[in-house]
Amino acid sequence: MYPRPKKDDAIYLLNEGIPINEILDTYSGFTKGQLAAFKAHITMKTYENK
Repeated sequence: MYPRPKKDDAIYLLNEGIPINEILDTYSGFTKGQLAAFKAHITMKTYENK
């Protein structure tokens, strides 16, 4: 398992369509709930450049 990526890295992976479970299997440090929250914010376009 790789060390915890930065929040921005996790958001990038989710934006690229990598499933939450695959990120959890590969990286340590994030919970399923945290990644789900990041994904929800991506859906709401909270993280888009302004």
